[in-house]
Amino acid sequence: MRRVPRRDLLILAALVCLVAAFYVHFALRVGNFQDDEDEYVSVARYVASHFPHALTEGSLFPRGTQRLDQLILAIPFAIARGPLAYQIGHVILCLLYASAAIPVFLLTRRAGLRYAACMLAAALTILVPWCVTTTSFLSEPVAYPAFAWVIYATWMDLRSPSLVRDFLALLALLIGVLARTAFIALVPLLPLAVVWHELGFTLASKPWRARLRALPGSLWRGHRLLTALTLLALLAVLADRTGLLAGRGLASLAGDYGLPHIGPLGALLARYRDYLARIAVGTGLMALVLALPWCVLALVRPRTGERQATAVVCALGLAAVMLSLLAAPADERYVMYAAVPIAIATAAALSELSTARPPMRLALGGVAVGLLAVLYLIASTTWSEPVTSYEFFTYPADVFYERVFIARLHKLNVPLLHPSPATLLYILLALAAAVWLMLIARSRRATTPAAVMGVGLLALCITQVVFTMHKYTYTAGEGDGASAAQRSWVDEYVPSGRSVGALALSLGQTGDYYAIWRATEFWNTSVNYDVFIGTPGMLPFPLGSTAMRLEINPHTGLITGFDGPTMSTPAPLPPYLLIPQQGTNEYGLAGQIVATSTYLPLQLLRVSLPARIEWAVTGDSSEGFMTSGAPATATVYDAAPVDGRPRCASFSLVAPPEYEGRWPYLVTSGGRTAARGSIAELQTASVTVPLHPAHSATATTAGTATVQATVTGQTTLAGMKVSAKFAFFKVEDCPAGTGG
Repeated sequence: MRRVPRRDLLILAALVCLVAAFYVHFALRVGNFQDDEDEYVSVARYVASHFPHALTEGSLFPRGTQRLDQLILAIPFAIARGPLAYQIGHVILCLLYASAAIPVFLLTRRAGLRYAACMLAAALTILVPWCVTTTSFLSEPVAYPAFAWVIYATWMDLRSPSLVRDFLALLALLIGVLARTAFIALVPLLPLAVVWHELGFTLASKPWRARLRALPGSLWRGHRLLTALTLLALLAVLADRTGLLAGRGLASLAGDYGLPHIGPLGALLARYRDYLARIAVGTGLMALVLALPWCVLALVRPRTGERQATAVVCALGLAAVMLSLLAAPADERYVMYAAVPIAIATAAALSELSTARPPMRLALGGVAVGLLAVLYLIASTTWSEPVTSYEFFTYPADVFYERVFIARLHKLNVPLLHPSPATLLYILLALAAAVWLMLIARSRRATTPAAVMGVGLLALCITQVVFTMHKYTYTAGEGDGASAAQRSWVDEYVPSGRSVGALALSLGQTGDYYAIWRATEFWNTSVNYDVFIGTPGMLPFPLGSTAMRLEINPHTGLITGFDGPTMSTPAPLPPYLLIPQQGTNEYGLAGQIVATSTYLPLQLLRVSLPARIEWAVTGDSSEGFMTSGAPATATVYDAAPVDGRPRCASFSLVAPPEYEGRWPYLVTSGGRTAARGSIAELQTASVTVPLHPAHSATATTAGTATVQATVTGQTTLAGMKVSAKFAFFKVEDCPAGTGG
């Protein structure tokens, strides 16, 4: 087993950092997020603010064993806020993903592969189209290197068994299961690999009966810790099957996912065929052509312990990935882990091929069988035309196959034959393999053909990576096109430690605002209150947010907040509120507008003390539409003159489209006629009227004023009977010349 020189490690570190920096470039530009990302980031933020107590709250982690990604994401949120916390999070995840090259390089180097083959294996591991997951806050960038370390630790335990190696392999396995619940399928990998290696190599000189008799002693001598824990695990499985374990038993490890159920065998094999076809395309087509026959040959004719151990971990690693897909959806990110054993086996095949004398027999038979297998997979699979740009994320290999291979070949016209693009691709693959085999046949050593194949594989994989990352980022990924700083605009204007509430007001209570509230609360760590008047409407209420109900005194406009389980415990309002930037809000809150979003219809308000509203509008809908002949009433709570200057109310009456004639309107202030006129289709009437504050012996009503607007006329808009829209209400000093 070879040692790895420090120089090689430095070059490997440079590769990891370079690839990670490339992925960070795209990750920082992605502005959308999925439901799972929303959940994971919410949990990470909660863990950061409630550490260490959050670690004992089992309800935080409903997805079984999976929690490592949320704990890692909690680190940037513990030390920073938006946008820096998100940027640090992306850098960490991209580095972790790219670090999967390290265990792959170490394994292939210790297995005796040539240096170029080791670097090829490392590069092929991290340069696959599923790298698009690095632009997200999903679990894949953490689970991917964890899987690679399990493969490496298992290999090391096979070749250098000891108590320490057992412990490290089990630790890697534990980390893998914590990174992804479906990696429970990896649990049998280590003991099966040990048994396979013992029978297939260590005891290979003995007859089979002698091997089986010697196996228990050999396992106990080399793997005491692993053997003991495996026996305990088997007892636990037996207890679970007989109903001796409390609750859900071992199924509780899978959380809400539950243990998979095997459906009809035909449907399962069809799914596996589809998965393998996409794995073949995503890893560069010829990689699987080389990896499959090499792995089979190495298991049949081990020659060296390193070779046999490598084939064992590759075969069992791929089998574990397929086992984890029993209940998986069609998204390709669930199959990305297969790239690790395929990259290792491909590099091993090319490394051996470059030194084989003569290489023709090995290459001809193996490549022919592997090519037929890959051609069968891609020919028998249904490839879907991409419908949305988001499929660059969910089905990157599928989209690359359709958009690049098939679309480009569709433009070629072969006279007389006129083959379909798919048939033409199969012919080209077969011709490329034939030409490559001819190069091998002319060489005593296939060093040059092996290098050509390695460079070709790397070029194809890099092309897929660049295509996928660019297409996804600059189509679906950018979302609204806002930068990270723009998405975290609330955190930029709010001092650290101060809270912000998302106030569902008027249109903010409707489904039109759900995505707006959700995105704002996702990207801004300071928004930790969901505030409503009356009903919550469509507020998202993410994990860690506090729900607050507001009550408004109808006489004074003072606001009181309530929270708690029954929304009845008096509580102070957060010092800042996010309000919809709409001209039809039913309330105008007293305070100072601190900032306005550049890409969302939201404003950030610093609430005045005591918290109160300046005015309230009734008699119109959340969209501002009035009812024909019925007044819309605005109540102003502080209408008294300021420094002797009278106060005026200004607003607009906006006529909808699609009606004939003119609609008369009447405006009164304090019961006096203040303005009248008429409006036609799509016309806007701007109205400014003086306020007449009430005089009362009670302080609760003194200083208030009312303004009413009535419009006669209605039309049908989007299936509703509507009149004019009452909008853009505000109170200001009266302009010069305004009558009292």
